[in-house]
Amino acid sequence: SKTIVFLGNKPGEIVEWPNEKLPEDWHPVWAVAKSGKDSWNVHFCGQLGITEDNSKQDFATPDKRNIKQWKEAVWYRRKRTNAPKIKTIKDMWIKCQEFAEHV
Repeated sequence: SKTIVFLGNKPGEIVEWPNEKLPEDWHPVWAVAKSGKDSWNVHFCGQLGITEDNSKQDFATPDKRNIKQWKEAVWYRRKRTNAPKIKTIKDMWIKCQEFAEHV
């Protein structure tokens, strides 16, 4: 499959490419690429340090559907998602997942 889910730092910042256009009002931090039937690979595409402070309950959008999709991509699919290999980036992804659990 050629699906890539681009995720921003805030819940609700999600684009499923190529079905949706890339965002113009926020910057993707994670690219989660589908590989195979139900497996996903996480790639960091943001800037180091930007994902550090996602502890604030600051939502990008009041659109509950987008927030739910963001949580699904980060938290619910975590067992089928291969984290980044580089430790620093993997640790940031884990922090993002821990944050998503409580969204």
